[in-house]
Amino acid sequence: MGINLQERLLRTLEVMGETSAQTSVEGTLELPGNKPAIDRIIDYQAEPEVTEVAVEQDRVIVNGVVSFSALYVAAGQNHSLVPVSHVMWENGLRFNLVTDLAGAEPGMDAKAVVEVEDVAWKLESESKIELEVALKANLRVTRIRSTVGIVGVSATPPTDISVQKHLLRVTNIVGANSAAGQVRTALNWPADQVAPITLLDLKPLAKTTSVASGADAVTVQGSVDLLGAYIGEIEATVETRPPADQPEEAAEPTRSIVRQQKLQFINWKDAFTFEKTLEMPGAETGLPAEAAVKIRDFKYTPAGAGNIEVDLEFQAEATVFQPLQLDVLTQISSRTDEEIEVNKQALTLEETIGKGSARVPLAGGMELPASKPGIARILNVSLQYFPGDVEVLAEKVSIEGALDVKVVYSAQVEDGSQPVHFAEFPRALKLAHVLNMPGILPGMKARVEVVPDTVNVVQAEPDTFRVEVALKVAARVSRIGQEEIITEAVVLERQTEDRPSVTMVIAQHGDTLWKLSKRFRTSEEAILATNSHIDPQTLAAGQKIRIPRGA
Repeated sequence: MGINLQERLLRTLEVMGETSAQTSVEGTLELPGNKPAIDRIIDYQAEPEVTEVAVEQDRVIVNGVVSFSALYVAAGQNHSLVPVSHVMWENGLRFNLVTDLAGAEPGMDAKAVVEVEDVAWKLESESKIELEVALKANLRVTRIRSTVGIVGVSATPPTDISVQKHLLRVTNIVGANSAAGQVRTALNWPADQVAPITLLDLKPLAKTTSVASGADAVTVQGSVDLLGAYIGEIEATVETRPPADQPEEAAEPTRSIVRQQKLQFINWKDAFTFEKTLEMPGAETGLPAEAAVKIRDFKYTPAGAGNIEVDLEFQAEATVFQPLQLDVLTQISSRTDEEIEVNKQALTLEETIGKGSARVPLAGGMELPASKPGIARILNVSLQYFPGDVEVLAEKVSIEGALDVKVVYSAQVEDGSQPVHFAEFPRALKLAHVLNMPGILPGMKARVEVVPDTVNVVQAEPDTFRVEVALKVAARVSRIGQEEIITEAVVLERQTEDRPSVTMVIAQHGDTLWKLSKRFRTSEEAILATNSHIDPQTLAAGQKIRIPRGA
């Protein structure tokens, strides 16, 4: 009896393990010599960046750096002149995190997402900051595995075999690639913003807007928001009071309009766009694709008349998928006295069970500490989200987290100078939201993304204000399971007493060491010992192979 196998090559993403780990880093940051001394910090940001992820046997090593930037009022200067400066320590604090992860092996792919859990800083002197940052890393180790699945079999005569089938739902990976891109462009400052005199800080935030697969390629498009602080010139009304010894009728203050330099903030939505086409052999128009964009470098230069030139370098990564439903064989048996041997392999597959998203409003009142002067004008409110517990329940996902609120404002003081001040409110807004998601069950994995969408600030009193936020909350719930499929099958040679001690065979297309060892009732080790010239991973068609007789 002979059998012919119908094969299908599957390229699947296997999740080998997921875990999380925490660490903290601390150190002293010294002000560069070209920066003025610090009187008080009015805003700050700590941002971790992963520089290396290494996979070793049963463990993952993550290296990176936490950059720290501060907006501050310079010491020993007239506050009415807005002596605000900005400093960035790009390599502020380095971190190294080693965590155990059973099943991890060298050569596997690892992704590490590192988030800030807490920041504590202290101004030790006018030129030194003591900084401590708590970090949490979410790690995911995967590999792309190529497996041949048997989707059909025929025999001569056809009635000599029976099969069992199983419907396999699998996401076939067509391809994955990454490439660097660059955008250089000139931008006109928004007309509704005060024109900049001095740019203090400008940070890019890239977001993907479109991922489209085509013939052997994927095109990633997106836009970049710019967030920053700068000094701009505005018109202001100044009151001048006469000396106290003037007659009562002359005691009325005089008012005049002058131009003053003031601290300004900008949240420039969709300042410019980017596009990158990546080569992707095998991709076809309409196939689903995912992409991520990471900013590698960003520079900006004033171009006169309030305009700027920007130079952005980025890295785009994309993966193209093909959802498949296949009837794969799980058993092949003979109806005669001939024996059929099958080779089975287990696939570790991740299946998305549900997706959901919602726009969640949050609001809360903030009251300044008693040590802070009252608010004359709010200049900027920034938010930072800290994830909390995520629990997958029957038909729903429970998501918890909290937002830090930071405010920069002009203070109301008696001399009318309105110096700039800063206040922060840790975990001031609490998120507790449930996303309904039919079909999900406890024990499944959830990946959650929470992004502030809109922020509205209402000032009620000099020492209080209200923050109203809308959050974009999205979750994807998946199940990781194993599917066992037949990858090879062979009809065994009939056992005879007069078999030769060695049989010479010529390898055919599709032959493997496993097939030959089973067909001739010997072992792979015995074949390798007799044929030192062959590659056990790849047998070439036409190769002569000596098969020793088995026991």
